[in-house]
Amino acid sequence: MVATEILAQGVEQGIITAEQAQRLRALENAGEPLELPASPDDEQLRFISGFSDVFVTIGLAMFLGAIAVAHYGAGRYAEARSAAEAALRSRS
Repeated sequence: MVATEILAQGVEQGIITAEQAQRLRALENAGEPLELPASPDDEQLRFISGFSDVFVTIGLAMFLGAIAVAHYGAGRYAEARSAAEAALRSRS
């Protein structure tokens, strides 16, 4: 974390005592990571938390696809149907 040179400069300048520098080195060498408490404002984001998310994604894709077909495809279907009916009428 903190370089030994920085701690030595801090002792020379009187910012920290030699005992404090020694304790900081011991803390760094202990190797145990410090666990900070989670902030209540931090949101635990996960991209996919389970297979149910895959089903939700597939369902949304199907729903939005149906809306697109209903919106854009209905007019084209009606035009094709009327053209086919007109062609059938002209044959009779």
